[in-house]
Amino acid sequence: MDSVEVNQIQTTYRAFQSWAQEDASKSDADKRTGKQKMFKDFLKQQEDATGEAGLRDGRFYGERRPKVGGGTEAFQTIGYGHKIAIGDESKFAQGITKSEREELLTGDIKTARTTAKGKYGKGFDDLKERERLALTEYSFIGHSGKGTKTGKTKLDAKIRGGTSSDTDLSKEFADTPDTDTRNEARKKLYSDLVNFDTNNRS
Repeated sequence: MDSVEVNQIQTTYRAFQSWAQEDASKSDADKRTGKQKMFKDFLKQQEDATGEAGLRDGRFYGERRPKVGGGTEAFQTIGYGHKIAIGDESKFAQGITKSEREELLTGDIKTARTTAKGKYGKGFDDLKERERLALTEYSFIGHSGKGTKTGKTKLDAKIRGGTSSDTDLSKEFADTPDTDTRNEARKKLYSDLVNFDTNNRS
């Protein structure tokens, strides 16, 4: 084999390596996007399964929600569980459109993820996406580690420990002071995220 053939082989191999790296990177981004869509769909289902909460005359208005355990909340929510701060009701008095409703949810997810990252601290970006999403959901509903020694949830501790199985994390994720229905849905979400990874490894 002469030097020209060797150079051609090396050039082809380098091109293949470059393509493989780009393809793997694209695949990871696609998987992350797929999991984030699953998460958003989960929130929509849990926050408003019918897609019609507060809908009147083609617009969505704020409503007071029932509390877990009875009574109603002091604040209103609009869209997919967006909390209207007391005193800010007038901002939403004219209602919102369907697209504004989607924008509110996207913004709330981003805020919840930022909050989850701040609470978890160093290492959040190195977690599996399903772990980040589980912590994000806790922040989305305002579930915290209030009353614990560390000020973090047990889920935070189990993830940080690095020795818990996905089954353990799924059980902990579904152990919140919330409705049984939502907790069961959390367990299913975590399982679906695990299966999503398993089915896309190839």
